[in-house]
Amino acid sequence: MTTSLPNHTMNPLQETAEDTTIIEEDTTTKQSIAQEEEGVTLPKKLSLQVEKKKGKKTGERNRTYTNISADISFRTHVGLQGVLVLLSMFIIAGWFGYLTYEYTSWFVKFNREFIWIVMLLGIFYFLALIWLIKTWHKIADDYTRRATVRERSKSGGNKLLKWYTSTFINGPYFLWKLYIIEFCESINQLVNFFTVYLCSLPIELTAGFGIALAVDSFFRGRGVLEKNTPVRRDRQIKLDIFVDFLCVALPIIVMYFGYGVPISVGDMIQITFVPSVSILMKLRSIFREIIRVKSVQMVEKEQSFNAKKINRHRKSIFALDETIKMARKQQRIIPYKVRLGFVIYNVLYGMFLVAIVIFHLAVQNDVQCEPELLWKSCKVKVQFCGDMFKPTCDCVVLDVKKHNWTVLPKEMNEMTGLKVMKVNDGPLEKLPDTFNTDFSKVVFLDLSYNALSNIPKSIGDIKINTLKLANNKLIEIPKSIWGNTYTVHLEFDNNNISSISDSVQKATILNRLFMTNNSLIDLPDNIFDNLKLYSLFLDGNKLKSIPQSVFSITTLRNFRISNNYVSDIPKDIGNLLELDDIDLRNNSIVSLPENIEKLKTTLKYIYLHNNPICTNGWLDTKKNIKEIIGDSTDAGAGCKAQCSIYCQNRLLGNNYCAAECNVETCEFDKGDCSQ
Repeated sequence: MTTSLPNHTMNPLQETAEDTTIIEEDTTTKQSIAQEEEGVTLPKKLSLQVEKKKGKKTGERNRTYTNISADISFRTHVGLQGVLVLLSMFIIAGWFGYLTYEYTSWFVKFNREFIWIVMLLGIFYFLALIWLIKTWHKIADDYTRRATVRERSKSGGNKLLKWYTSTFINGPYFLWKLYIIEFCESINQLVNFFTVYLCSLPIELTAGFGIALAVDSFFRGRGVLEKNTPVRRDRQIKLDIFVDFLCVALPIIVMYFGYGVPISVGDMIQITFVPSVSILMKLRSIFREIIRVKSVQMVEKEQSFNAKKINRHRKSIFALDETIKMARKQQRIIPYKVRLGFVIYNVLYGMFLVAIVIFHLAVQNDVQCEPELLWKSCKVKVQFCGDMFKPTCDCVVLDVKKHNWTVLPKEMNEMTGLKVMKVNDGPLEKLPDTFNTDFSKVVFLDLSYNALSNIPKSIGDIKINTLKLANNKLIEIPKSIWGNTYTVHLEFDNNNISSISDSVQKATILNRLFMTNNSLIDLPDNIFDNLKLYSLFLDGNKLKSIPQSVFSITTLRNFRISNNYVSDIPKDIGNLLELDDIDLRNNSIVSLPENIEKLKTTLKYIYLHNNPICTNGWLDTKKNIKEIIGDSTDAGAGCKAQCSIYCQNRLLGNNYCAAECNVETCEFDKGDCSQ
């Protein structure tokens, strides 16, 4: 049988010395090729028989044989470079796993919009990683055999498979695939630059990012003009991977971790999808190329060793490297006009970005923004969001403290890029009824410590992630806000709210609901059906019982119902197997259900101070429950008094201001709060 040389492999030794010739293949090699076609595991060593002939005056010749062999191991054929590629895939798979973990609230709420795309990207990376780990030996076998026996592999009669393999890094159509991918990436980067980066990052960062993309474009255009060689091509692939990684990681890190801007699943997919698919394809190509190069090098090493061993009279002559031949062929297949057009496109692309950056830096201060407090409170200024040629007073993160506004300034309505809006500590009394159109991009809204007596229902029509309205004068919350399917965090502490709408059952991704110190008197038993909360604070109300649906929230970790009139804890509390902290202080509890013993391994803090159970002797009759309370007391909870009726002492002095601890008796959270 005959099999073809791979497109990127070195031809085997050509024996042209007058006294040496190859006469036959080793039986092991023939068997291994046959076994490969049958799907049988290949041997770890491939070899040739070489005949050494010594000429005599009489014309007689003595024949001796030696093996040219290539051992295959992970260290020699994958090596550190291959491990780095695999590690990169593992890190990216882990990154998408982390995003899935965050967006699904710890792998619980998979009904979030488009989250399945994020999950699929992580799965694809993980499966590709496993596949390369599983098949690296077969890839090395294949390249070693081709470099050793000068045969071309057969791909059978499957035309689709032939076309697919022809786009591999050592296939004739690889450059076509690479240029198409680079073109799609450049369009995606341009769209992201104008729709996401300019509306999320300060101009200093967008300018640097634009210049980086321009330089990459110029370099890419120059590479198209150069003669295609394996070194140049591989360098371009590695550079593309680096740029793709920056396009995925840098904006997200700066936006989320640097400025605290929540990123919607839709924006996350827009930023990551195209670069991630591109990186996956290129990492796979680089991995195969690493193995190919190392396989050829091992064969050459063995051939050189055997050439010396048989005392050849002249230096071995190696065939022209098939990798170079294929690189030239890849370039020839693309018409000159197409390559020239791609060069012109890249040059114009880079020049356009450079011109935009220079323009933005030159005119960024050519606009006067009023009122002064509003513009000074902007943490991330984005003057070119929505209009790249006209600077405006736009902002992404607004944090206003100690204002004197009773209504929001009209200038704020013109901030089309506003995503994080904090207006605190002032006399704000009213919000516009058109809030959903004026602030359609807001995902984090904090209007705590104002004088709001009502809020427009239109707030419930935007994709708001976090809503904080604590310390106002609210009596009622619109149903549209309770039932917002995009909301994760609701905070209504210290108002005068008397009820929770059953619309809250629609808020299926809601994690935290804070209703401390309101006027709740009675809640329906089914009020929390369908919810998977992690924190539920109902302390400081007028409740006489705990709604039965609370005990169906199997994800609940922090539950507070202190400072109410509760006298009975249902036995169903044993269902809350994730419960870490329960605050029952200042109620009328005389006993606990025995089912609470089920929570012994998870329940660390149970607060019972100022309940009859701490003094009526009931605990002395329940040894196991008393041990649980004792362990909690040792942790600072149990029947111990805390510094205030709402604060828990374990929260003090942790470099975070807990609002419930911001009182004099708690030393204003041990100095973490500014009073």
